[in-house]
Amino acid sequence: MEDRMKIMEEIKGRISTHDCPECSAPSYCAMEAGKSSTLCWCLFEEKITNPEVDADKCLCRKCLTKG
Repeated sequence: MEDRMKIMEEIKGRISTHDCPECSAPSYCAMEAGKSSTLCWCLFEEKITNPEVDADKCLCRKCLTKG
């Protein structure tokens, strides 16, 4: 149950590893948090790229999937 609550906090942006480079909202990256890449939510999303964004950091869920 504790793992599930932590995941919900990550999704809601209450636990973050960085700010989204596009909108500055809190964003979470499992790899940046030192976890396996298989735990990153973004690997399961269709990615929309924006060449205007310098993406040293991951986009938040909203920015990555908007289109």
